Amino acid sequence: MQLSLFDSRPPFSEPSEPPESPVVVARGPRAAEALLLGGIEALLDEAARDPALLALPVRIVVPSRSLREHVAAALAARRGRGAAGVVVQTLHGLACEVLARSGEAAPRGRHLFDLLAQRFARLEPALSRPLDGLVDGYGAVAGSVRDLLDAGLTAEHAEAAEEALAAGGQRASRAAIDRARALVRVAARVDRAAERLPIGRVSHLFRRAVERLAADPDAALSARALWVHGFADATGVATDLLARLLRRPGARLVLDRPPDPGRPGAAEGAFTERLSQALAPGARLDAPPPLPALATEGRSTASPALFMAPGAEAEAREVAVRIGALLDSGAIAERIGVVARDLSPYRRALR
Repeated sequence: MQLSLFDSRPPFSEPSEPPESPVVVARGPRAAEALLLGGIEALLDEAARDPALLALPVRIVVPSRSLREHVAAALAARRGRGAAGVVVQTLHGLACEVLARSGEAAPRGRHLFDLLAQRFARLEPALSRPLDGLVDGYGAVAGSVRDLLDAGLTAEHAEAAEEALAAGGQRASRAAIDRARALVRVAARVDRAAERLPIGRVSHLFRRAVERLAADPDAALSARALWVHGFADATGVATDLLARLLRRPGARLVLDRPPDPGRPGAAEGAFTERLSQALAPGARLDAPPPLPALATEGRSTASPALFMAPGAEAEAREVAVRIGALLDSGAIAERIGVVARDLSPYRRALR
């Protein structure tokens, strides 16, 4: 990110209107999906009137493969047929395509990063002293290094980051600051080593995609329109890539600001505020209309049901029984979800 120290506006100028925002706001996931599908439907109607528009695809960018499959299925179900000229892809897949169109291979060897992080961490006394005696103690270092690189830290940022940490002496102990500075140095060394080998993680992939899009956006990615859907937050490098995509003409981000359960009729915006300000700083976001009554489509209103089970095996069995009942009643398997804070204790039982 580059910051300018000069203001080109004339002195004492009147404040200008906030820029038009590429962010459109919806209240809740169903409203966000309906807004997305309505926008895509309008674009498909344009292509039906003018087939030449199919030369450039309409792109829908989502954060995960599961959401990509869901959006594709929802679009086909809404139309009752296929949709020509629409590409639904993850942000990772889009970044890979950008590099491929530029004649560059996607970074490989991401599994080597943990090994490099642990090797460089052993050279830092502030980290090796507390971690050498622990079993897999350096695993925590690898995770922190991944987080720093995903946040956008590069070797060029290391010196400034260390100075900022050193200036925060009143907020943490000296030992904690020394460990934090050591982690920054380790991340910087890993970043330099990645360039020499060369290897890369998803952070390097996104960074290279941003550079390619900045150099030649039309050659790096063709699109008639681009919709970003399903993101509530993103890492630093992912946010940079999303921001670059939203600079394209016809680009839109569907931002879900779900209803505030404590204030009926109001939206909860605190969780998505960071992402919206990072992607559209200073822009005026269109306020969503008041929430309509939830359409039940002929079904009774859903209500949560609670059950208790004596252990993970019994809990997994009851979940399986309930899923079986849903399947027997005609539910589509892909529309059944199992949500847990951590599925690890249940994985074997569920299988």
